[in-house]
Amino acid sequence: MSIVERTSWADQLKQAWCREFDVVEIDGGSAAVVTPFYRPDGDGMTVVVERRDDRWIVSDLGHTQSWFDIEGFDVTEGRHVILDRIGTRFRGQWDGSAFALELDSPPTVEDIAGFVHMLAEAHAIPEIQRRVDLGAERFRTTARARVQQRLRFGDRAQLNWNPPEDQQRLFPTDLWIPSERAPVAAFFAASDDKINQTVIIADQYRDWSLDLQPLILHRNLRSRAIDRAAFRLGNENVVSLPVDQQTRFVMRAAERRLEELGVELAAA
Repeated sequence: MSIVERTSWADQLKQAWCREFDVVEIDGGSAAVVTPFYRPDGDGMTVVVERRDDRWIVSDLGHTQSWFDIEGFDVTEGRHVILDRIGTRFRGQWDGSAFALELDSPPTVEDIAGFVHMLAEAHAIPEIQRRVDLGAERFRTTARARVQQRLRFGDRAQLNWNPPEDQQRLFPTDLWIPSERAPVAAFFAASDDKINQTVIIADQYRDWSLDLQPLILHRNLRSRAIDRAAFRLGNENVVSLPVDQQTRFVMRAAERRLEELGVELAAA
């Protein structure tokens, strides 16, 4: 990258953003773009521009993944999909550990601004996910309590049950429900991650040859995760538990399936 090339877009960025903005040449083919924007922890957002033959690459050099590591944020399969979508929306890409934008010419002010906007959205995901997780946990606990109230023998149901085979307690059931037939292992899902986790747990129970009937009660989700769960566990065992306009659970479908599984319900 020549000084003339570097100066041309650096000056544009300084004029468009602020006088404190700077571009620092790393070597003859790359430069660090020090932006006036910050991550949630207060660290500045710096991106790198590299010249590779006739291509220009704008990259975060893995800083986004480092941010996730600091936050203790596990990039699951579902979260990779979210990051892919963010990258696509800003003409960039997420390669599993870093964001990058490939260009045919030196990046413009708009290119760098769009890239920083992309990073800002990605860096906000851990906090957004914490809120989602909080909502999912609220659904799990309130829905579980509502179902337990409808059981004739609700006092015999067990919260967060683990089978004896699960010595490390890695495969819990949200609510173990006694039944005239095999006990029901009920799971309450408000997200695709929970759905996928439940399928893994149900598969493990099957590997252990446990005499249990898995049942997923979900927050009216529509996704491929739901479709996969229905395929693995049977459509009848993946049941929507929606909320009406008065924020009350609509229990009819869940109660009908519980009765089909041999669970005795209390009189309404």
